[in-house]
Amino acid sequence: MISMKVKYQNNKIIIYLYNELIDVSHLDEINDKIKNIFIRLMKRYDVNFFGYSIVNVYYNKKYGIILEIVKLYDNEYGTIDLKVILYRNVTMYLVFDDIYFDYRGKNYYYKNKKFYLNVENIDNICKYIEYSDAIYYDIDKKLIK
Repeated sequence: MISMKVKYQNNKIIIYLYNELIDVSHLDEINDKIKNIFIRLMKRYDVNFFGYSIVNVYYNKKYGIILEIVKLYDNEYGTIDLKVILYRNVTMYLVFDDIYFDYRGKNYYYKNKKFYLNVENIDNICKYIEYSDAIYYDIDKKLIK
């Protein structure tokens, strides 16, 4: 089962795709997959992806992928043009602010009234996805989001 969560923040569209596993060695496949996601979202919502966009793709084997989309400009040709930047093997944490959620038996961090769980330490991520946001790190362990 694929879960999708879409957010708009800071002039970016962020799409969280849990359990969406792709072959990250083939950039053409990634490009096609993103375009198909855009088309699905345009059919369902009042959003336009026609034009040129930069898409940061953050991949984690256990979580799936997160897409950060920055649309640079529209075009009148009705095409979707992408510059895809891929980050492989990203470290991801789920972030909660719910103090009543069951964290027993989980390795977590607590800071600024929020709980942080590394996705690698969670057996059944699916039950946590709906109630959390994800933060992710690049290979150099610098905070991206």
